[in-house]
Amino acid sequence: MAEYLFVTCQAGMESLVKAEYMAQVPAARLAFSRRGLVTFKLPDGTTATADLAPRGILPRTFGTSLVTVQTPLPPTSSPASEKAPNRLGAREFMSLLQDVTRFGDATSTSHLIEQTVAAAEQTQMGPWNGVHVWVRDGLMPATNWSRIPNVELPLGWQRFCLHLTEALRAKNLVPANVRANENAEMGQRILDLCLVEPTQIIVGQHQVQHRFQRWSGGVIPPVPAAVPPISRAYFKIREAVSWSGLDLRPGQTCVEIGSAPGGSCQWLLEQDLKVIGIDPAEIDPVIANHPNFTHIRRRGREVKRHDIKQCDWLLSDANLPPNYVLDTIEDLVRHPLIRPKGLVLTLKLPDTKLLEHWHDWTQRVASWGFTQTVGRQLVFNRQEVCLVATKPRRS
Repeated sequence: MAEYLFVTCQAGMESLVKAEYMAQVPAARLAFSRRGLVTFKLPDGTTATADLAPRGILPRTFGTSLVTVQTPLPPTSSPASEKAPNRLGAREFMSLLQDVTRFGDATSTSHLIEQTVAAAEQTQMGPWNGVHVWVRDGLMPATNWSRIPNVELPLGWQRFCLHLTEALRAKNLVPANVRANENAEMGQRILDLCLVEPTQIIVGQHQVQHRFQRWSGGVIPPVPAAVPPISRAYFKIREAVSWSGLDLRPGQTCVEIGSAPGGSCQWLLEQDLKVIGIDPAEIDPVIANHPNFTHIRRRGREVKRHDIKQCDWLLSDANLPPNYVLDTIEDLVRHPLIRPKGLVLTLKLPDTKLLEHWHDWTQRVASWGFTQTVGRQLVFNRQEVCLVATKPRRS
């Protein structure tokens, strides 16, 4: 029997993910897709092994798709849902999840839970070590980063996850003490339940082999911030460091080009790092007045090398074309005074065709001595990607 692979990505990147995977596995066939989600039928007689795992920087997470379940949508007066009863846009989707009277307690939702648990049981693939319940397009944090500090998911969604997990535990499909969407451990087998539409779920599974597969839907879990984050860059750097596993240590010095208004600097300062922000624009007063922050009001190419010679980590989030950013970084790291352990670069994509140059970009960075390079389109990225590079550790 043929196996199916699900791949999630940033909404709008589906066509690129399809093309990339079909080039990687020519015998695969497109099976089903929605905004932010693509599935493939794998070649007969093959399994979703590491060799068939999607490569590249666009996949958010992936796994084996086992079965799809669906129930009718509950009655609603929403004009959008009248036009397409089982396919809602992101705004309507979020509205539905917020409304506890229509989601989480609805009769049709109870039926969806029952069918989902029955389908998972019938696969005879369980029990699993944990369960990830997530939305393919609607709960994605990049949609509205400002709500993340509250760490409050819609009440209807919370109830749905709770009831679904309880039903799975009752059938011994997951451990008795497991809760939905806990961070998984490397090597664990996780049951994936992706809400594709308000009453449609793809039942899948994955074995955790990458850091991002520890997170439900490949989305880094939100955490409360002591002070409201200044900008989306706060979440971008947190995600970049967590996904790549960078070994940032208290007391080290981070230098960021394009730091205004100071979002990523804010997170780095919270980690007890020293931060030098390079930007001609104003920095938020909360950051500017921090004792471990230094503001150099210059552009990246204008900075004096002596001022950043203590750099342990070099970051860039400048709103400039990728080649200009790489030119600036190269000019710095080739100077004998500048010896960072690693780079975290946000590369803007005014046109997604620029991704054709990704290999050239990584090869160029590697030529500077950063031979370990990885890339990913972060959840908190918009039309941009993140490149992280480090030098080999000395034995």
